[in-house]
Amino acid sequence: MRKKNLSKALLFITILGSGFLSACSNKDLYDENKTNTTKDASSIFDFSMNQTISLNLNYGFTGLKAGFKIYTKNPMLSDGTLNKEVAPIFTGYTDSNCKFSKDLIIPSSVSQIYVYSSNSTIPRLLPLTITNGKAEYTTTDNATSRNISYSGSSINIGTNYSTINSANKLYAIYTDYSKDYWFPYNPVQNLYSSLSYNAQLTSNSSLGELIERLDYGLDASKTYGTDNSQYIRDTEHVNTTIANKSQSGETVDGAHLDLVFLAATGSYQNAMAYYYYPSSKKDMDAEYIKSLPKYFVYPRTTGSLYIGYKNNGSYPTSIIKARLQFFGADYKSAGTDVFPAGYTVGWMLVADIEGSLNYQASINKVNANINTAYTNGQVIYSNKEANNNQNPGCITLYDKKSEKVVIGFEDQAFQNRNSYGMIGDNSYNDILFYVDADPVSAIYDPDQPNVPDTPETLPDQTYKTAEGTLAFEDIWPNGGDYDMNDVAIEYATEVTVNGTNIKKIIDTYKVVNKRGAAAKKDAFGFVINDNFGGTITSSSPEFTKEADGQYILFNDAQEHIGETFTVTRTFDESNYPQNVIYVRNYNPFIVADYVKGAKDRIEIHLPKTASTAWASSNNGGENAYYVNKDGKYPFGIDLSGVTNFEMISEGKKIGSAGEYPFFINWVESTGKSYTDWYLYKNGK
Repeated sequence: MRKKNLSKALLFITILGSGFLSACSNKDLYDENKTNTTKDASSIFDFSMNQTISLNLNYGFTGLKAGFKIYTKNPMLSDGTLNKEVAPIFTGYTDSNCKFSKDLIIPSSVSQIYVYSSNSTIPRLLPLTITNGKAEYTTTDNATSRNISYSGSSINIGTNYSTINSANKLYAIYTDYSKDYWFPYNPVQNLYSSLSYNAQLTSNSSLGELIERLDYGLDASKTYGTDNSQYIRDTEHVNTTIANKSQSGETVDGAHLDLVFLAATGSYQNAMAYYYYPSSKKDMDAEYIKSLPKYFVYPRTTGSLYIGYKNNGSYPTSIIKARLQFFGADYKSAGTDVFPAGYTVGWMLVADIEGSLNYQASINKVNANINTAYTNGQVIYSNKEANNNQNPGCITLYDKKSEKVVIGFEDQAFQNRNSYGMIGDNSYNDILFYVDADPVSAIYDPDQPNVPDTPETLPDQTYKTAEGTLAFEDIWPNGGDYDMNDVAIEYATEVTVNGTNIKKIIDTYKVVNKRGAAAKKDAFGFVINDNFGGTITSSSPEFTKEADGQYILFNDAQEHIGETFTVTRTFDESNYPQNVIYVRNYNPFIVADYVKGAKDRIEIHLPKTASTAWASSNNGGENAYYVNKDGKYPFGIDLSGVTNFEMISEGKKIGSAGEYPFFINWVESTGKSYTDWYLYKNGK
């Protein structure tokens, strides 16, 4: 069994170097024109520890621009919250049709990536396996086993309800649900239909645009501490009342009410119901609210957003809409789809019904768990007087553009306030749905808070996109001991983006080679790729610009062991680079026996990357490959994603016994096998 050393193998994005070069004349170095060379140029391994994959996302949602993050390890904790100790390698946005397609350069050891989004309506987490160089997701991937037959835009009205528990007055307007998508359906009554992601809610607002406004207004990106309690209002402005007169003064006889389920962002599995009572009823207490019949609309929510996580649930390709039923003033009459004026509809959530439910539990088992959770007091009413400690359980917002009334629940409101004095996390976005009324004026409430508009400028986001160790052998071009410890630098790259634009890049470099490892004065520098220069500053007092895009960070690595330097690049609106998914956009190198300002010098770069115009043509220069004659040992290597690397012993060749022996296997496979060689210094 291999024994791992203490290297911290963090997996981050890095960029591959470019520029294929020719030959070097010294006997231990690669030279395609010399008889001592055993390989042709095209077969020389570049010692890259990265792979290039194609990432393609298609959430199938017209009108929605969604933010997302990419991870190389699962960022979700067992309770469904985001693990803040796990850092993303990229943060970005889809286009306005919720699509994203880019090349991704990641460490070769990664076989699966995780795409996380805080957007409330697309999948929360996508574990994507890399297959044939691709990682892909489209909503149609999960539609093949769909067994729901919806009635389209036409909804036939049912006249009955099913009973969950008559003693608790728990009923349902569904008879079964999809075990693939956790959404209800009723083939007899046809109370449910699908609403396309592309649906236009009004002439000036799409469903995707509404969700984008909600995500901005409710700030779903903050896993803990999101506080939307400013939207809390009293019960009168939370529940949905069918007024006797519209806002314009017209008489209202009644209204159709459609409940459209938008999203579930909480970690619980919850069941959602409605109840109703005469609007004239005053001084309602908890006993009265609890005595009302409750009609469940959605038996299982949350979890379907975590594709491949927790329950392996799939994700629907449409939003589900339900027509609510009015069963008369006595709650016993045949159902009708018209709620009379003068009635108020309230909302109820039964939280955390999961218990022993498996992925494809029967409807009877689901209903039994609903009743158990209800009996245990895991209940949240929109009438807060019926809640534990009278905690406010939901908020109501009015969206002016779509003319929809949006309701959000906090699914921990049945519990006591936490040590921060908060109800759950105060997010009130654990369940999101909206009420569609015909006529819409029948439920308009001018005192309900409004959904904020999405800002024209997206907020800045900062993330760390690259981390690793650069290691160099400085005895070039004479051939060396290949212990790769003459100069060693840990690096990290932090990027600040605004939408699709990069505003700032901060590169951090820490000198970590051992004292006395090199006998030469080795400077460290880099060449910045075109379009990624910007305005450059550094914390290093020796920072020197040699030519356009060409810099020396410090003059002698031995004099700066243990020191950390930063290089900051800022960009203005006139030269923003695009927020690409690979951003170690520089070519690092060392200069042996460095003399400030001197040209015709000895430069050592990563294999198959270009030297500068200042390099000596007699010592490789522009035709250097920076590998030995057999192509088995490099003079520089980028240990992408690896920090705290245990350095190779002085005078010992990398790949020898006790010095990462699996390195040889990795090289012989040209990087296809033993991609984790750097974890096993002793090879056991």
